[in-house]
Amino acid sequence: MDSQPTDWNRYLSGIVSASVDGIVVTDGDGTIRAWNPAAESLYGYSAEEAIGRSILMVAGDRELEEMCRRGRTDDVDAACERVMRTVRELEDHLKPPATEKV
Repeated sequence: MDSQPTDWNRYLSGIVSASVDGIVVTDGDGTIRAWNPAAESLYGYSAEEAIGRSILMVAGDRELEEMCRRGRTDDVDAACERVMRTVRELEDHLKPPATEKV
């Protein structure tokens, strides 16, 4: 596999980095894989602090923390699924357009 980023990946990376909105990308397990500068401002964690940790560190505000304390893991799972669904929708929206074969 080529380790050089594609032009499309560099383009998307530039958009994410320049966005005024906090953008957090997670994998299927809810582990944070990307964190833009606006997310740093929004959540107060640097990318170095956030990447590799659970999305619950930011999606887990007081309500999620309380659910964890009470052992309401089904509610936590549901909240994580909502976050993951939003991330998947964003990823789908940002996919490069399919090239048409002539």
